[in-house]
Amino acid sequence: MTNLRGLALAALLSLTCALIGRAGEDDSLFGGSGGDSIGSLPMVAPGGPAQPESASSTGPIQTVGPLRPSITLAGSAVDVLAVVLSVNAAGPDACYAVVNLPDGRIRVEFYGRLDLVLDRNRLSTLPVTAQIRIGSTFQGGIAQISVAGEPRSMQALPLGLIPLPLQQLSNTGVLSLGMQWRARSPDGSLSRLLSVNQVGGVIRVEQRD
Repeated sequence: MTNLRGLALAALLSLTCALIGRAGEDDSLFGGSGGDSIGSLPMVAPGGPAQPESASSTGPIQTVGPLRPSITLAGSAVDVLAVVLSVNAAGPDACYAVVNLPDGRIRVEFYGRLDLVLDRNRLSTLPVTAQIRIGSTFQGGIAQISVAGEPRSMQALPLGLIPLPLQQLSNTGVLSLGMQWRARSPDGSLSRLLSVNQVGGVIRVEQRD
């Protein structure tokens, strides 16, 4: 059974990545001038917090996208808020941004070290999509996917968005076993770990360096 779940995981996480453009900021529901907010995380401009520039002989190198891969949730504002039970900072770099998508939905991007708790039942019934956003610092890097502590597959990292099919992984029992997505930048200087576990009707995502 474990081997079958591992094969299902490898197939699900080998889906073609989708590059999605970003534009504008929505402050009506997520922090901003009023309305609801997501936990206590501060809101930043779309694209993420300002990243440190790397000096070189030719001048600063601009980072495209988040410094480290970041989990995102896309859907209507109401649906995303319904899915998120809580989000708590696990480090001073934790924050989020809201991005308007061309089809009228939004994408919430979570940056830094944090703990995200999702309602499994609502996630399975509402049209909310989870993805991982890859910035230029990790483009060309590799991620290793492990289930129950055992390595199962490797994933090349493009620039943009790759799918994180939480609904399917939950339904196949992978998340109940515990899944880890561990990525390293091409030069090995940066890392990102997503630990995803399901207990009952709750899915917990720990985002760490």
